[in-house]
Amino acid sequence: MPFVKAGLPYVTQNYVAAVLAIGGIYLLLFHSSASLPLKLLIPFNYYFLYEFSVFARSYSLIMFLICAIICLYPKRFEKPFLFALCVAGLFNTHMLMFTFAAGITGLYLWDVLEQKKINSKVLAAFAIMCVSGLYLIPFLVMKGTANIFDKQIIDHTKEMLVTASFGVLLNENTDWGVLLLIALLIPLCTHTKPLLLVAAGLAGIFYILGYKFIGGVRHCGLLVVVVFAAYAIADNYAEDKWNIKTKWQQAVTYGNWLLAAIVLLQLSYTSAHYIDDIDRDYSDAKNVADVIKRNNLHNTIIAAYPAAYTCAIIPYLDKDRKFFFPESKQFKSFYVNASFYSKTLPDSFIVKTVLDSFGHSDKDLMLICNYPLKPELMKDFDMLYYSADQTIFIQEMFCLYKLKKSK
Repeated sequence: MPFVKAGLPYVTQNYVAAVLAIGGIYLLLFHSSASLPLKLLIPFNYYFLYEFSVFARSYSLIMFLICAIICLYPKRFEKPFLFALCVAGLFNTHMLMFTFAAGITGLYLWDVLEQKKINSKVLAAFAIMCVSGLYLIPFLVMKGTANIFDKQIIDHTKEMLVTASFGVLLNENTDWGVLLLIALLIPLCTHTKPLLLVAAGLAGIFYILGYKFIGGVRHCGLLVVVVFAAYAIADNYAEDKWNIKTKWQQAVTYGNWLLAAIVLLQLSYTSAHYIDDIDRDYSDAKNVADVIKRNNLHNTIIAAYPAAYTCAIIPYLDKDRKFFFPESKQFKSFYVNASFYSKTLPDSFIVKTVLDSFGHSDKDLMLICNYPLKPELMKDFDMLYYSADQTIFIQEMFCLYKLKKSK
C-alpha cells in the first residue's frame, strides 16, 4: 500500500521482497549462531528460495524478521529495543505468525524474570511487544473476517494433516508428512523452552488453517519457518535449568541434520518451479491491462468478477482506476477478505447486476471474469480478449468482454 500511494511502479514490491530475502539470508549466514547444516541448506528450502522471495507479499519480511530475531537472540537484553522492534514487526506480518510472536514475547518475559534482567529498557521493550500484539486481537476475532471460511471447512482433521504434509513434503502424503514433522519435534523435547515456542507457533498455524482459513502451499510453509526458528535459537538454551537431562542431550544436533535433509528432498520441487516460472507467466493480469490501455479504454466502466482475482489487474492501470465488483456492488481499487466476496455468484446474476447498473450509461462498459461466461448470457457483449496460454496461477486467466453499442 505505501508503494502504491507513493506512485511507484508495481514491480517495486518485487524488488523489496528480493532485498528482504537476500538480507535475511545474509543475517543467517554471517551473523547468526544457527548450526552449520541449517546455514548451508535452509536458504535452498523451497519456501525460502521460491515462495517467500519470488512472491511479492509479506512472507519475505517474515523471513527477514525471523533471521534478525535469531541473530539478536543472544543479545536480546543488551539490545532490547531492536529485538522488540523485530518481534513487533513479526506480529504484524501475518495472522499465522501471531502465536509464534506471542510465544517469543512470553519467553522473553520468562527469561527476564528468571535471569533477573529487569530494568527500564527491558520492561519498555516487553511493553512494545505486548502492545504490538494486543491491538491486533480485535481484528483477528471480528466476525466479518474471522468466520469467512467456517462453512467451507468441513473436515478439520484432514485440513491440519494436509497442512503438515505440504509444510514438510510439499505433497498430500499425510502419513509421511506427519511422521517427519513428529520426528523434527522429538529432538526438541530435551530443550523445554524452544519446544514450548514451537508448540505455540504450530498451534496457531494448525488452528487457523484447520478451522478458520483455506490456505495455500505458502501458508503451510510457515510451519517450516517456526520449526527452523526454534532449532536456530535452541543453542541459547543449551544449559537452561528447565531442560530435560537425558543421555540424548545432543538430539537437537540430529534434528538440525534432519531439517537439512528435508530441504534436500525439496530441491527437485524447487528447481521445477523455477523452470516453470521462467517458461510461463504466473498471472495474465498484466496482459489484460495492456489490452485495456491499447484500446484506449481508460475512461470505460469496468466491472470485474471475482474480486479476489480480477483485482490483480488494477495496479497495472491508471493510479485512480477502480473496478465495479458485483459481489459488493461497489467501485473498489483493492480487495479485502469479507464474507460477501467469498460467495460464488451465478453467471446470470453477474450479468444482470452489471447491465442494470450501467447498461444505459453513455460510457463504454467492460466486464472481466476469470472464466468464460455462458454464451447465451453474453449476446450483448463482444469478447475482446481471453487468456490463450495457461498461467501458473490458473485463477488469473481472464476473459474480457465489451458491451455492444446499440445502433
